[in-house]
Amino acid sequence: MILTPKEMKQLRYLNGEIKMLERQKRSLENMLCNLSATKDIVQGSDAFFPFVLHNRKVEGIAIKQRSEWLKCKADLERVNNRISESCQKIIKEYNRLSLYIENCNDSLTRQILSLYYIEGYTWDQVAARVGGGNTEDTVKKIAYRYLLKQ
Repeated sequence: MILTPKEMKQLRYLNGEIKMLERQKRSLENMLCNLSATKDIVQGSDAFFPFVLHNRKVEGIAIKQRSEWLKCKADLERVNNRISESCQKIIKEYNRLSLYIENCNDSLTRQILSLYYIEGYTWDQVAARVGGGNTEDTVKKIAYRYLLKQ
């Protein structure tokens, strides 16, 4: 199996997409909470004698906000579906990348590839993590040379 640097970055992009979708989801959930908060107290009595007056609390969606609430609810469902689909893609990509990286014979290269493509570190963070006097440019070159050599 051969993967290009572009294919390797898909996991990073998918993680970013899920974070974006999670922000959209929180925003839609906040909108729903604001739209659905309608309350009132009504009075009524029993249908038969003795006609005792009772107070009842009712909650619901204001009729003039119903269409907006339904649209927001549909948008939230769509975002939840996209999050679910993206999570499935991430699992598939993660398994594919892990298998590819495991097949690398060099320990340093394996660490660099895992830290950057799977863990999501920046090149600078990868260099600091693997140590050994490696710089950002060094670890980047090691990774790209390995990927291009394959």
